Amino acid sequence: THTAHLPIDFELYLPQKWVEDPDRREAARIPVKIQFRTKIQLALAMIDRALEAGVPPAEVLTDSAYGDCLDFRSHLRHKGLGYGVGIHGTTLVQRVDKEGRLSEPTSAQQVAQQLGNKALRPISWRQGTNKKLRARFAFRRVLIPADPLQEVVWLVMERPQDKDQPTKFYLCTRPARTAKKAMVRQLKERYRTEQVYEELKGE
Repeated sequence: THTAHLPIDFELYLPQKWVEDPDRREAARIPVKIQFRTKIQLALAMIDRALEAGVPPAEVLTDSAYGDCLDFRSHLRHKGLGYGVGIHGTTLVQRVDKEGRLSEPTSAQQVAQQLGNKALRPISWRQGTNKKLRARFAFRRVLIPADPLQEVVWLVMERPQDKDQPTKFYLCTRPARTAKKAMVRQLKERYRTEQVYEELKGE
């Protein structure tokens, strides 16, 4: 809701060296059926369970640990889910112009450098503890070179107030005609997951 957020599922990540250590498995009482799975695999399993349980579909928000994984993003799209995911500045993209022509692959960081600060616009997304949270953003339509779906998505570039160039990058599947402020506000909703996680650890 607008005032409360709770996890609906959990998966315990077991490092591969734990899974392959018989003595440690026995001491920790890890069942034989439990085999190593990556964090990506665990996340996708939880998403599939949520859909099967009737949880209403919505945009999936993640940091770059998941956002940079093409298989993860492709799975979401096959399930009919949109996403707003963090990526590293080194992620390769191809800019798409108004005629649909593609540029040569270049990193998200290089795209931001080519655009320069004039392309950045100030956007605030919510009220923080003492002031409104704001930064400067630029937006471009891009294609990820290896994407099997060949889907054009938004590259969002963020320059925090204490930086002189963009340092945060996102991919977002929202339509070409979409409100930029709404897109930023949705991307920034990921803080709720981190907030709930910290609260649960404290409790």
